[in-house]
Amino acid sequence: MKLNYIQNGLDSLQKGYKNLIEYENLTFSENSDSTNRFFYLKDAILFVHHGIEILIKKILHNYNELLLFSQIDSHLKNAIIEKNKNNLNSVFETKS
Repeated sequence: MKLNYIQNGLDSLQKGYKNLIEYENLTFSENSDSTNRFFYLKDAILFVHHGIEILIKKILHNYNELLLFSQIDSHLKNAIIEKNKNNLNSVFETKS
């Protein structure tokens, strides 16, 4: 299975939104369990953070794929050579 940045990021944002709605529903409910409620808030924050991170990586990838890396070493240089040689879309792909 192959997920792309957009699918992955939007899925996380949708899950974050659903958890935020559930948190709000429990917040305004009379029979609210505060521990369970805050787990929904925690999950909402984590999913939204992940979604934003992945979508920003998509922007960086479109601009210049090398901006995704904090360290350019021999493994990355070899991946770039393989990408160019085999006409791949990304350094994360390999020729099958």
